[in-house]
Amino acid sequence: MKTKFSFLICLLMIFGFCEVKICAAELNNAENQVLLMKKIVVDGTPVCGKKDFCAALLFLTDFYEEQKEYSASLEFCRRLVNIEPSEENKKKEIQLIQKSTYSDYNMQRLYGYSFDNDKNVSGFAFCAILKILIDKDQTEDAEDLFAEYILNQPDFFKKAEIDEIVLAFEKDSSFKGKKPMLAAGLSFVPGMGQFYAHEWKDGLNALILNGSLWAISLYSVWNLNFMDFFFLEMNPDYRFFRGNLYNAQKDVYKYNKKKKIEIWSGVNKILDKRLTLK
Repeated sequence: MKTKFSFLICLLMIFGFCEVKICAAELNNAENQVLLMKKIVVDGTPVCGKKDFCAALLFLTDFYEEQKEYSASLEFCRRLVNIEPSEENKKKEIQLIQKSTYSDYNMQRLYGYSFDNDKNVSGFAFCAILKILIDKDQTEDAEDLFAEYILNQPDFFKKAEIDEIVLAFEKDSSFKGKKPMLAAGLSFVPGMGQFYAHEWKDGLNALILNGSLWAISLYSVWNLNFMDFFFLEMNPDYRFFRGNLYNAQKDVYKYNKKKKIEIWSGVNKILDKRLTLK
């Protein structure tokens, strides 16, 4: 029995070792292919010919896209489009620009693409940058970029879309938002900070809970029952009061964020439609 068991373990170890060797061989083969293609790209068309050069660029574009390294993939694709500007290659380039919206892509380079001669490429890059700036609440930069782009490409957006975006910028600039410190100050009266942030349920809970604890503590102090107050009531009073201040400020941030989302909802729909992968 022990002999059979040992034989089975040996077989499993051999199988595992072979599988690891196969994976390592495949990995080395892929690395060698990448190195070979990079060598062809470095040598250029005079040495290897246009066909092989384009094939190498396409291979590297697809390889880095699979690795989700969109910056490198886009660079090789860009060179491919310059040499072979087919519709398929241009579509590939646009898709990579779209994908870069959702990755930590180099904004400076993306900004360069927004003024590309190809209207589709520049449009997608511009929409990507505009969406990133809006998401980061850098609306002043977004407004400057929008004005500059519309000046150069007045026909990219429809008139209704331009009106929608301009209106959103106006609403955003006039939106002041509620103040977290004011909410904290109002919270010295339990629940008032939450009411200020339009969180009626949280405000009612804070009013009932904190108000009840304060009432019990005041009753103890009024009756000179300091032992109960110091050892049983003061610590919960302090903890709940601190939590009340924190929640009031958190609710204000949530309220401001919600209003910002409402302001930019129409613009985001326009941008998402243009950034949808096809």
